[in-house]
Amino acid sequence: MWTTSSYADKYGDELDKLRAEVPPVVHPVARTHPRTGRLTLFVNAGFTTELIDADGSPVDDSDELLNQLCRQAEIPEYHCRVRWAPNTVVIWDNQAVQHYGANDYYPSRRIMARASVSGG
Repeated sequence: MWTTSSYADKYGDELDKLRAEVPPVVHPVARTHPRTGRLTLFVNAGFTTELIDADGSPVDDSDELLNQLCRQAEIPEYHCRVRWAPNTVVIWDNQAVQHYGANDYYPSRRIMARASVSGG
């Protein structure tokens, strides 16, 4: 099973321009992690728009199944909550997890640096 991916609605008036520059893509729903060999879900509620078969035809009940897959990220047993303290460093693997930065550290500042590894 495959998914089509697109931009989230948050881009508003820029959406058509972004889609022209970087068209939606098709990728597998589950992919093998290049280091661990474990299968991981490769769906995201903000970007994955539908499920399709290998031939490109829509999957029956695509919306319902996609919703069920995306909701896996909401299960508390799958969460890791960081309690920030001075000099805390957190590193995660975007190929295996989704992340959400809760805005609960005011008045402190959160500084992020992003490193990407090509391949995979």
